[in-house]
Amino acid sequence: MGERCRRRQRRYYCRPLCHGGCKKLKPAFYKKVQLIIGTQEEVDWSDIEDFTKNYPIPDYGFTPDGEFPGTNREKGYSDIQLSFPKGEGDKRGFEIISLEAGSTANTVPSIAQALCRGDGDLMKGFLSDYLKAHPGEKLTLEIREGKLAVTAYGVSAHSSTPEKGVNALIILFNFLDQIPLEKNGAANLVAFVKKYFSGDIYGKAIGLYSEGEYVNGEFVHRNVISPTLLETKDKFFNLTFNLRNSFGTTREDIEYVFRALSLEYGYTWQILSYYDPIYVAKDWPFIKVLGEAYKDITGELNCAPALSYGTTYAKAMPNIVAWGPVFPGEEDFCHRVDERISVKSLVKATKIYARALADMVFSPQSFK
Repeated sequence: MGERCRRRQRRYYCRPLCHGGCKKLKPAFYKKVQLIIGTQEEVDWSDIEDFTKNYPIPDYGFTPDGEFPGTNREKGYSDIQLSFPKGEGDKRGFEIISLEAGSTANTVPSIAQALCRGDGDLMKGFLSDYLKAHPGEKLTLEIREGKLAVTAYGVSAHSSTPEKGVNALIILFNFLDQIPLEKNGAANLVAFVKKYFSGDIYGKAIGLYSEGEYVNGEFVHRNVISPTLLETKDKFFNLTFNLRNSFGTTREDIEYVFRALSLEYGYTWQILSYYDPIYVAKDWPFIKVLGEAYKDITGELNCAPALSYGTTYAKAMPNIVAWGPVFPGEEDFCHRVDERISVKSLVKATKIYARALADMVFSPQSFK
């Protein structure tokens, strides 16, 4: 396991990197099986990139980082960072000293904070009025050594499905947009996020909305974009957006949108990481083996592969798909509080994986 697991109420609470098992089997081996353990999937993928440069690539495979009955297509992934210079303002409003939110680019932040200078009583009044108008939101004000710390609280969620959470950064910026701010880089940042991303996770306002939801008759969803990571560093406010681009939206499309708005809002920008969407034909023999193994173990007749909304190590090599361990009808706790899997599901998933590997390894058929 990637970390020490806690077991309670027949569930494992942890983030397993892999689960493996052995069993004596008599038939002859026709294929070599590689267990590749990655430890950087949530950050920069330096481990898998090093592997692909120095070792032979498998003909096909799966990563247990998705859902059953399986996936054969996966949305793209982009991290875009915008840097707004602090600059000098007109001293006619609250001065934002620092902005902080989130810990990883692929997670909707549950806490966001602005540290400001200004009249504390005036800020209390603005906050009270805002909360009366938005009773479902949570913000607090704390005075620290003469500075005003405004903190917004949301609900964390995986950035591929931001609608399952509440983005604390959006709540914070919605409030800041309604108070007088010193006209500097922070004010530009607040205005930018409010205009283009408040209440919009599909990129309609910014020009990244994807019209079609199907490719080759298969569902591929739409572009989904959220601000996820915010930091103040070296006289800049750095904001990272996580985009899960669907088929048809290219890197050039993303560059065009952020380049066009950079002049108006005075930011510099860069794409920190980019991965194209992936698609593996559902009638490929290898995909069929995975489906049959799932059907044989579970008894479920529907084993058609679906769309993976997230990004996995499947993008690191060709002909790799995300497969399990979340079963249909189960709640996916990935990137959420108390990330976990039940013992029953873990055992059943292991049986499915073992069955698929056995069907491939002990068969002379190539499945390519």
